[in-house]
Amino acid sequence: MFDFRILTLKWFLAKKFNVSDLSKVMDSFNSSFSKELVSSDKHELIDNVNFAIRTNLRVIAKLSQGLQEDYFEKINELERRDVLSSIPQNYNVFVAGIYANIPPVESEKVINWVDTSILLEISLLTSLFILEDNLKISPSKLNQVSSFVANTAQEYGACAMELGMLIPKINVFDIENQKLSDEDSILLEQGLAEYVLNL
Repeated sequence: MFDFRILTLKWFLAKKFNVSDLSKVMDSFNSSFSKELVSSDKHELIDNVNFAIRTNLRVIAKLSQGLQEDYFEKINELERRDVLSSIPQNYNVFVAGIYANIPPVESEKVINWVDTSILLEISLLTSLFILEDNLKISPSKLNQVSSFVANTAQEYGACAMELGMLIPKINVFDIENQKLSDEDSILLEQGLAEYVLNL
C-alpha cells in the first residue's frame, strides 16, 4: 500500500494534479456511499466509512493550507525533479529518512500517523468492495470490518492531533453545555464517545 501511495504521488506530479483535485476525488468518493443504495445491515459500515473520509478530508485540508491550487502546475521542471527525487523509494527508506532527520519522539509520531493512514486506506478499499457487493462476507465479519474502519479512523485522527494537523473540537470539561454537531451525535451513538472527547 505504501508503494502504491508513492506511485500515486509521482503520478500527481507528472500529471500536474491540482491540490484541490484530491479533495474533489475524496468528496465524490464520500457522496457515493448512500444508505438508500445498500441493505440495512451495511448502514453502520457506511456511517463509519463516511466518518473516516470526513476525518481524512480535514487532514488533507490542513496539509494543503498555504499551497496554491495550481502549485504543481507552476513549479518548473527542475523543481519537479527535486520533488520527485525526494520521494522515498519504499517504506524502509521512508522510515530511515524520518529517524535520520527528526528527533525520536516526533519520528515515532510521524511514523505512527503514516502507518495508521495506510490502515485507513486499506479499510476504505475493503469497505468499497463490500458496499459494491464485490466481496461477500458474513454478518459477524461485516461487524468486524465496520469496527475496524471506525477504530482506524479514530486512531488516525488522534495521530493527526498529536502532530497538530487537527485541533480539538470539543472541550471535555464543557461537553454537557455544548450543542453536539450531527457528526458528534452519530459518533456518540456508535460508541465512539471517547474519540469525541479527544477531539
